[in-house]
Amino acid sequence: MYLTDTFNDSQILTYNFAFPGASVSRAATGGKPGNDLVEQVQGTFRSAYTPDGARAARKSMRTQWQSDTSLFLFFFGINDLQAVYKQLDALYTSGARNFLLLNTPPMEIMPDFTGKGGVGTRVTALARRQIKRSVEAFNARLSSLVTSFQVANPEASISVFDMHALFNEMQSSLEAANALTEQYGSNRIEHLDDACPAYSKDGEAYLGSDDFFDESCEVPVPAYFWLNRLHPTWSVHKVMAGRIAEFLSGWSP
Repeated sequence: MYLTDTFNDSQILTYNFAFPGASVSRAATGGKPGNDLVEQVQGTFRSAYTPDGARAARKSMRTQWQSDTSLFLFFFGINDLQAVYKQLDALYTSGARNFLLLNTPPMEIMPDFTGKGGVGTRVTALARRQIKRSVEAFNARLSSLVTSFQVANPEASISVFDMHALFNEMQSSLEAANALTEQYGSNRIEHLDDACPAYSKDGEAYLGSDDFFDESCEVPVPAYFWLNRLHPTWSVHKVMAGRIAEFLSGWSP
């Protein structure tokens, strides 16, 4: 949202195919039927947003996108990278040429694993180190995937935005976090490493409400870094969008 209506100087049409809790591939994770990345690309985008799609309206604005002015952005957790490559390839076949992939933030600092705020289960220090290594290994493989895809498709422009580094930067201290919230016009953060159970339970109901306050929590919801055990508040999302916008302004597909 912030990339479209805040950090943007032109008219941009944004299409969001994300689905809550979706994995890259149900075949890899054993998840329940739903809109995983494979379904988002094959069942939704290619079917309804390309001129030859089975559900496409031939004169619809949603099929009028241009390869050179369209950006395809991916943000997902640790799942099946082989499936990611296949979907990138499918999009390329459909005319997509510009891709930006966001790598995975440091999961070992999330309340789901630290237990801070009472919204997750505190795991051992050893387990957190293992989670840290797994995320770092995944991000390294993601970078390798991007390099391989670029070599195989020289007409494409593809890059990785380092979300992992941004989260670590903000999590280093409240001062560092709030230097960024001030820079990008976001809400000041007062709670950096925990989440409030009340907000965690009903967080989506508060989206966009900068002054919502539950008496069981110490501060309004946007003053927390974490909305729940895994996801940041929109205060952080605005910083994420600002950094991505800066990255894109210096990127020449």
